[in-house]
Amino acid sequence: MKSINKLINYIKKKYNDLEEEMIYIGGNKNINRHTRLSMSGYVENAIAILIDDILSKKGKKYNYLVDVQLIVDKKTYRPDIIIYDDNNVIYGMVEVKAQLGYSGNFNKDNSFIVRENNIINGRSIMAKDRKISDKIFDLTNEIKVLSMNKEKNKELIKTKREEKNRLLEKEGIPYTLDKKCKDMVIILMSTNSHKNFNNFKDLNSYVLFLDDQETVWYNNLNEKHLNTNTHTTDKYKNHTYEKLVDYLEKNF
Repeated sequence: MKSINKLINYIKKKYNDLEEEMIYIGGNKNINRHTRLSMSGYVENAIAILIDDILSKKGKKYNYLVDVQLIVDKKTYRPDIIIYDDNNVIYGMVEVKAQLGYSGNFNKDNSFIVRENNIINGRSIMAKDRKISDKIFDLTNEIKVLSMNKEKNKELIKTKREEKNRLLEKEGIPYTLDKKCKDMVIILMSTNSHKNFNNFKDLNSYVLFLDDQETVWYNNLNEKHLNTNTHTTDKYKNHTYEKLVDYLEKNF
Protein backbone atom coordinates (compact mmCIF):
# COMPACT_ATOMS: atom_id res chain seq x y z
CA MET A 1 0.00 0.00 0.00
CA LYS A 2 1.24 3.50 -0.81
CA SER A 3 2.28 5.54 2.21
CA ILE A 4 -0.22 8.29 1.40
CA ASN A 5 -3.07 5.77 1.26
CA LYS A 6 -2.33 4.67 4.82
CA LEU A 7 -2.80 8.28 5.88
CA ILE A 8 -6.01 8.66 3.83
CA ASN A 9 -7.55 5.48 5.26
CA TYR A 10 -6.66 6.43 8.83
CA ILE A 11 -8.09 9.96 8.50
CA LYS A 12 -11.34 8.79 6.89
CA LYS A 13 -11.91 6.09 9.51
CA LYS A 14 -11.38 8.47 12.42
CA TYR A 15 -13.62 11.10 10.84
CA ASN A 16 -16.41 8.56 10.30
CA ASP A 17 -15.99 7.29 13.87
CA LEU A 18 -16.44 10.82 15.20
CA GLU A 19 -19.47 11.34 12.97
CA GLU A 20 -21.14 8.23 14.37
CA GLU A 21 -20.34 9.37 17.90
CA MET A 22 -22.34 12.56 17.26
CA ILE A 23 -25.60 10.66 16.77
CA TYR A 24 -25.87 8.49 19.87
CA ILE A 25 -23.16 9.16 22.44
CA GLY A 26 -22.23 5.89 24.08
CA GLY A 27 -25.19 4.26 22.33
CA ASN A 28 -27.60 6.48 24.29
CA LYS A 29 -30.37 7.85 22.02
CA ASN A 30 -31.07 10.62 24.53
CA ILE A 31 -27.61 12.18 24.15
CA ASN A 32 -26.65 13.86 20.87
CA ARG A 33 -23.63 16.00 20.09
CA HIS A 34 -24.13 18.92 17.68
CA THR A 35 -20.48 19.51 16.76
CA ARG A 36 -17.93 16.89 15.86
CA LEU A 37 -14.97 16.36 18.17
CA SER A 38 -11.68 17.81 16.93
CA MET A 39 -9.72 15.92 14.29
CA SER A 40 -6.46 17.72 14.99
CA GLY A 41 -5.01 15.00 17.26
CA TYR A 42 -5.81 12.32 14.70
CA VAL A 43 -4.15 14.38 11.97
CA GLU A 44 -0.97 14.49 14.08
CA ASN A 45 -1.15 10.70 14.43
CA ALA A 46 -1.69 10.31 10.68
CA ILE A 47 1.34 12.45 9.82
CA ALA A 48 3.50 10.35 12.14
CA ILE A 49 2.19 7.20 10.42
CA LEU A 50 3.01 8.73 7.02
CA ILE A 51 6.57 9.73 7.94
CA ASP A 52 7.27 6.34 9.51
CA ASP A 53 6.01 4.48 6.44
CA ILE A 54 8.07 6.61 4.05
CA LEU A 55 11.28 6.13 6.06
CA SER A 56 10.65 2.45 6.87
CA LYS A 57 10.38 1.65 3.17
CA LYS A 58 13.92 2.98 2.81
CA GLY A 59 15.10 0.78 5.67
CA LYS A 60 15.36 3.69 8.10
CA LYS A 61 14.22 2.93 11.65
CA TYR A 62 13.07 5.79 13.87
CA ASN A 63 10.71 6.25 16.79
CA TYR A 64 8.07 8.97 17.15
CA LEU A 65 6.43 10.84 20.01
CA VAL A 66 3.25 12.76 19.22
CA ASP A 67 2.14 15.88 21.16
CA VAL A 68 5.09 15.54 23.47
CA GLN A 69 6.14 17.85 26.29
CA LEU A 70 9.82 18.81 26.39
CA ILE A 71 11.78 20.59 29.10
CA VAL A 72 14.72 22.51 27.63
CA ASP A 73 16.74 24.98 29.67
CA LYS A 74 13.92 24.97 32.28
CA LYS A 75 11.36 25.98 29.64
CA THR A 76 8.51 23.86 28.29
CA TYR A 77 7.96 23.16 24.58
CA ARG A 78 5.33 21.03 22.87
CA PRO A 79 6.21 20.06 19.29
CA ASP A 80 3.50 18.01 17.59
CA ILE A 81 5.92 15.22 16.63
CA ILE A 82 9.53 14.43 17.44
CA ILE A 83 11.58 11.90 15.47
CA TYR A 84 14.25 10.08 17.48
CA ASP A 85 16.32 6.90 17.53
CA ASP A 86 16.75 4.07 20.05
CA ASN A 87 19.45 6.10 21.84
CA ASN A 88 16.97 8.95 22.48
CA VAL A 89 18.69 11.28 20.02
CA ILE A 90 16.20 13.67 18.39
CA TYR A 91 16.66 14.09 14.63
CA GLY A 92 13.51 15.98 13.70
CA MET A 93 10.62 18.07 14.98
CA VAL A 94 7.36 18.45 13.10
CA GLU A 95 4.56 20.96 13.49
CA VAL A 96 1.26 19.81 12.01
CA LYS A 97 -1.60 21.89 10.64
CA ALA A 98 -4.83 20.14 9.73
CA GLN A 99 -5.80 22.91 7.30
CA LEU A 100 -4.95 26.45 6.27
CA GLY A 101 -8.43 27.75 7.02
CA TYR A 102 -7.69 28.38 10.69
CA SER A 103 -4.22 29.89 10.38
CA GLY A 104 -5.46 33.23 11.68
CA ASN A 105 -2.84 35.94 12.02
CA PHE A 106 0.06 33.53 11.88
CA ASN A 107 3.39 35.33 11.94
CA LYS A 108 6.50 33.41 11.04
CA ASP A 109 8.57 35.67 13.31
CA ASN A 110 6.79 34.62 16.53
CA SER A 111 5.12 31.39 15.52
CA PHE A 112 5.18 27.83 16.80
CA ILE A 113 8.01 26.93 14.41
CA VAL A 114 10.24 29.53 16.08
CA ARG A 115 10.02 27.49 19.28
CA GLU A 116 11.51 24.46 17.54
CA ASN A 117 14.04 26.57 15.65
CA ASN A 118 15.22 28.02 18.92
CA ILE A 119 15.77 24.57 20.39
CA ILE A 120 17.59 23.41 17.27
CA ASN A 121 19.72 26.55 17.00
CA GLY A 122 20.60 26.48 20.68
CA ARG A 123 18.50 29.46 21.70
CA SER A 124 15.87 29.87 24.36
CA ILE A 125 12.72 31.99 24.24
CA MET A 126 11.65 34.68 26.67
CA ALA A 127 8.39 33.40 28.11
CA LYS A 128 6.63 36.77 28.21
CA ASP A 129 6.77 37.87 24.58
CA ARG A 130 8.37 34.86 22.87
CA LYS A 131 11.15 36.93 21.39
CA ILE A 132 14.42 35.13 20.84
CA SER A 133 16.68 35.85 23.77
CA ASP A 134 20.45 36.17 23.69
CA LYS A 135 20.89 33.27 26.06
CA ILE A 136 22.59 30.36 24.29
CA PHE A 137 22.77 26.92 25.83
CA ASP A 138 25.07 24.06 24.88
CA LEU A 139 23.45 21.75 22.32
CA THR A 140 24.73 18.78 24.29
CA ASN A 141 22.56 19.77 27.26
CA GLU A 142 19.84 17.29 28.05
CA ILE A 143 16.30 17.65 26.85
CA LYS A 144 13.81 16.08 29.23
CA VAL A 145 10.73 14.34 27.82
CA LEU A 146 7.58 13.54 29.78
CA SER A 147 7.56 9.88 30.73
CA MET A 148 4.90 7.62 29.21
CA ASN A 149 4.61 5.94 32.62
CA LYS A 150 0.90 6.20 33.47
CA GLU A 151 1.45 6.36 37.22
CA LYS A 152 3.85 9.28 36.86
CA ASN A 153 1.41 11.02 34.50
CA LYS A 154 -1.35 10.67 37.12
CA GLU A 155 0.96 12.29 39.65
CA LEU A 156 1.70 15.16 37.26
CA ILE A 157 -1.97 15.85 36.56
CA LYS A 158 -2.53 16.54 40.28
CA THR A 159 0.32 19.03 40.57
CA LYS A 160 0.36 22.78 40.01
CA ARG A 161 2.11 24.09 36.90
CA GLU A 162 5.26 25.28 38.70
CA GLU A 163 5.59 22.02 40.57
CA LYS A 164 4.86 20.06 37.39
CA ASN A 165 7.75 21.72 35.54
CA ARG A 166 10.11 21.01 38.43
CA LEU A 167 8.95 17.40 38.53
CA LEU A 168 9.34 17.04 34.77
CA GLU A 169 12.84 18.43 34.94
CA LYS A 170 13.71 15.98 37.70
CA GLU A 171 11.83 12.89 36.51
CA GLY A 172 11.75 13.42 32.74
CA ILE A 173 13.50 10.96 30.43
CA PRO A 174 16.76 12.50 29.10
CA TYR A 175 17.09 13.01 25.34
CA THR A 176 19.80 14.71 23.32
CA LEU A 177 19.49 16.78 20.17
CA ASP A 178 21.34 15.88 16.99
CA LYS A 179 23.27 18.92 15.77
CA LYS A 180 21.65 18.50 12.34
CA CYS A 181 18.15 18.22 13.74
CA LYS A 182 15.54 19.21 11.14
CA ASP A 183 12.22 20.95 11.51
CA MET A 184 9.17 20.82 9.24
CA VAL A 185 5.64 22.12 8.98
CA ILE A 186 3.27 19.61 7.38
CA ILE A 187 -0.21 20.83 6.41
CA LEU A 188 -2.84 18.22 5.62
CA MET A 189 -5.03 20.28 3.28
CA SER A 190 -5.42 23.78 1.85
CA THR A 191 -9.21 23.92 2.36
CA ASN A 192 -10.14 26.99 0.36
CA SER A 193 -7.73 29.27 2.18
CA HIS A 194 -4.81 29.54 -0.22
CA LYS A 195 -4.02 33.10 0.86
CA ASN A 196 -3.04 31.84 4.32
CA PHE A 197 -0.18 29.84 2.82
CA ASN A 198 1.80 33.08 2.54
CA ASN A 199 2.42 32.60 6.25
CA PHE A 200 4.18 29.28 5.60
CA LYS A 201 5.87 29.63 2.21
CA ASP A 202 9.26 30.69 3.61
CA LEU A 203 9.37 27.79 6.07
CA ASN A 204 10.30 24.18 5.40
CA SER A 205 6.62 23.42 4.79
CA TYR A 206 4.56 20.96 2.77
CA VAL A 207 0.88 20.79 1.81
CA LEU A 208 -0.45 17.30 1.14
CA PHE A 209 -3.90 17.90 -0.40
CA LEU A 210 -5.25 20.83 -2.45
CA ASP A 211 -8.70 22.10 -3.26
CA ASP A 212 -9.42 21.69 -6.94
CA GLN A 213 -12.91 21.39 -8.44
CA GLU A 214 -14.24 20.47 -5.00
CA THR A 215 -13.41 21.45 -1.45
CA VAL A 216 -11.08 18.96 0.19
CA TRP A 217 -12.23 17.63 3.55
CA TYR A 218 -11.44 14.72 5.85
CA ASN A 219 -14.14 12.43 4.42
CA ASN A 220 -13.27 12.88 0.74
CA LEU A 221 -9.47 12.77 0.70
CA ASN A 222 -8.10 10.76 -2.20
CA GLU A 223 -5.09 10.67 -4.48
CA LYS A 224 -6.65 12.99 -7.06
CA HIS A 225 -6.41 15.81 -4.48
CA LEU A 226 -2.76 15.08 -3.73
CA ASN A 227 -0.42 18.04 -4.17
CA THR A 228 2.08 16.53 -6.60
CA ASN A 229 4.73 17.95 -8.92
CA THR A 230 2.34 17.44 -11.86
CA HIS A 231 -0.81 18.53 -10.02
CA THR A 232 0.01 21.75 -8.20
CA THR A 233 0.12 25.53 -8.65
CA ASP A 234 2.95 28.06 -8.62
CA LYS A 235 2.16 28.81 -4.98
CA TYR A 236 2.72 25.19 -3.90
CA LYS A 237 5.29 23.95 -6.41
CA ASN A 238 8.10 23.87 -3.82
CA HIS A 239 5.87 22.33 -1.15
CA THR A 240 4.48 19.19 -2.80
CA TYR A 241 4.09 15.68 -1.46
CA GLU A 242 7.02 14.48 -3.59
CA LYS A 243 9.18 17.27 -2.15
CA LEU A 244 8.32 16.06 1.35
CA VAL A 245 9.20 12.45 0.49
CA ASP A 246 12.46 13.58 -1.10
CA TYR A 247 13.33 15.73 1.92
CA LEU A 248 12.66 12.90 4.37
CA GLU A 249 14.67 10.37 2.38
CA LYS A 250 17.66 12.70 2.03
CA ASN A 251 17.75 14.08 5.57
CA PHE A 252 16.87 11.10 7.77
